[in-house]
Amino acid sequence: MQAIALIARAVRLVASVIAVIVVVIVLLSRRNQAPQAITKITKDGFFIVGTFHDGAVIKYEVRTQTAGWMPGSATAAGSRTFVYTGSTPTAVRITGITEVGAVPVSAPPSS
Repeated sequence: MQAIALIARAVRLVASVIAVIVVVIVLLSRRNQAPQAITKITKDGFFIVGTFHDGAVIKYEVRTQTAGWMPGSATAAGSRTFVYTGSTPTAVRITGITEVGAVPVSAPPSS
């Protein structure tokens, strides 16, 4: 009986250690993820929606019918930031996101 109780305690201890290791790995992997963003075009501009923090600088290129590709940047105000263009963009692509106090990160094109 004592051997079974001892084995049960050992199994619980090992399971607890494994759970802690998994949590640490998940937290570390999330910390190193680059912020992500998508754009939603409206009639007079576009929204940038993403996983960045207040103050992040989002670099983009926007294209309208009256102008070709034009670079720009916006400072994030929450996870959803509106950029006014004055007319309906035909395409938008995010070219980079810099979190406050972070090294710039390149982002894949989006629209």
